[in-house]
Amino acid sequence: MSTRTPLSHPVRVIPPQPDIPETLRTAVIDALRWAWSRLREETTVDPMNAGEEEITNEIEDLLNQQPKGRRRAHMLRLFGKVVRSGQQRSAGASFRQSPDLTFQPKSTPREVTHIGEWGLFAECKIVEPTSDHSPGVYCRDGVARFVDGRYAKSMSSGLMVAYVRDGRHPFATLKSLLGNAIVRAHPTDIDLLYTIHDRSMVDPPCVTIELAHVWLDARLQPAAGETVPSTTAKTLDRPAGAG
Repeated sequence: MSTRTPLSHPVRVIPPQPDIPETLRTAVIDALRWAWSRLREETTVDPMNAGEEEITNEIEDLLNQQPKGRRRAHMLRLFGKVVRSGQQRSAGASFRQSPDLTFQPKSTPREVTHIGEWGLFAECKIVEPTSDHSPGVYCRDGVARFVDGRYAKSMSSGLMVAYVRDGRHPFATLKSLLGNAIVRAHPTDIDLLYTIHDRSMVDPPCVTIELAHVWLDARLQPAAGETVPSTTAKTLDRPAGAG
């Protein structure tokens, strides 16, 4: 029996939610870098040897710490709790998916029609020379989850986070894998890259999404008290149509 949709049947389109403002998306990137700088100073986790789940658990814990009622990751003062592996409904047949980290601002715009589908969703991956953590796996098991609508089906932005163990940088590593999806590298930050992915062919169609790729160097161990460079104050050269 044919399962093709009749031409007269209305095409279902995933309704988009309003995007997270760029200033808040950049605050999340700054907070992740802050947590990364504190990882070895305050925990027993070694990002050169620990598993992805263990590393991400520690980052989530650092981002949510609030001694004496003041959030340590002050960049997230406008956000609620960072959610670890929160489930959401995907665009296609795979009913439930769980991005590694979910960042949701405390203030919800009136235009949001489904709060569970609104936020900045992040997927975390180890990148190293082994076959299990290669750049290809980063794309197939990470980037692809956003591209096919499993993650952030209603959002026009998302976040990929890499724990990099061999000193790679995102543009040089991903340019042969993602090709035309790469729209820009950050003008002053070699570990920040942006890609745009058309999702009009997803079934059902989803809004085009821009992914920020934040690559964290696992080889580096910041000295105590070292300041983490902030991207918040930097001007981003956004291309036309990037949102």
